[in-house]
Parts: sequence; structure tokens; C-alpha cells
Amino acid sequence: LAAQEDTLDIGELRYEVIDEADFLRYREQAPATITEPGGSTELGDGRLRLTHGEDTLILPERLDTCMLHGFVPALHAHYLVCYAGDELNTLELVDARTGARMDLPYTFDNGFHGLAVSPRREQVLFFSSYDIPSWEAWYDHRADLITYRLTPGKGLAGMRTGHTFETGRFSMEEVVWVDDRSVAMKVYFGDQPDERNAGKYTYLKLHIP
Repeated sequence: LAAQEDTLDIGELRYEVIDEADFLRYREQAPATITEPGGSTELGDGRLRLTHGEDTLILPERLDTCMLHGFVPALHAHYLVCYAGDELNTLELVDARTGARMDLPYTFDNGFHGLAVSPRREQVLFFSSYDIPSWEAWYDHRADLITYRLTPGKGLAGMRTGHTFETGRFSMEEVVWVDDRSVAMKVYFGDQPDERNAGKYTYLKLHIP
């Protein structure tokens, strides 16, 4: 596959086509990134209390506007999805000890499709896609993947901007780490396949600098 329509901010992409069996093996071996959330309680004054182990935070958001999506052990952070009315407003990571917050950038109305931490916890990636080929009517690309480098034990304070990959060629259904420098992706080039045409998925292995 030619990579001329794909961009990476430090140069040319390197990827190869793999088969479904390889992708499933990589997915099975990949460490879990998000665990079950601790607890969330709306206090009488409308504030939101988050708990994880012995750590407790009080946030100003109401439970009906922010949903606790999970916990990211590698960052020791809660993953919050917040709404303004019926529309997605912010995606945030919140440090469980300090309350420090990080807004996650996203291109598409539905936010990120997923996040994954590399096996040795050196990088974290976030990916999202638009799910139909008519993306050009609303966006300048169809899918993106953003990486951050991590400093072990530093939580959100140890995150440093890595690289951004954007493409107009395909949508990403799933992304998993193979090792700390490469990922495997499940993608599709036309409409999103269903159970009857699942064979239309393509599997790629992509080098991440």
C-alpha cells in the first residue's frame, strides 16, 4: 500500500499488510489499558466525587453531564466523557491523586474510538475515525492517531506530545500495540463492514517512531 496520502509529522510511514490471525494474536497479547472505574457519586451540592482505592477527588461536574468511562492504571488517571446537552463536550484524563486534568483533542463528533498503552508503558495512543466514505463533506481526513510519550510513575505530568497520524484512505476500527514501537490496526476502506461482509476488513502493522 502506498502511503502518499497519509501523513506523519516526522516523515514517511512504514507499514505492512498482515492477516487477521496475526492481528488477533497481537490483540490477545496486548496488556489491558482501561480497567473498571472506581466509584463516582454526585454530592448534594452537585459536585462529583471520584474514588479509586484510597484516592478521592471532588470535581465540580455533575454526574448527569460527565460519565466515568474507566481508569487508566499506567497514568493513574480517571477517564471522563463529558457532554453539553446531547453533544460531546470534552474527553478528559483526571489524575486520581492530584486532580490535575488533561483535555484530549479530538476531530470527530464521536470523540476517540479508543486508547492503548504500549507494553512497557513508554507510549499511549488515542485513535478516532469517521465511519463512512463521505468524510470530505465535513472533515479534512477520515481517521487519526495521536501518541504521547510517558515517564513511568509520573502520571499525567509525565506525558509528552509524540506524533500525529492522519489519513483520508481508511477508517480505523481497532488499534492495538504489538511492541513499544509498532501497532496493529483493523481498518476498512469503504463503508463499515457488517457481519455479512467482515472479510472487507484489512489489517495493517504500522511502525511508530
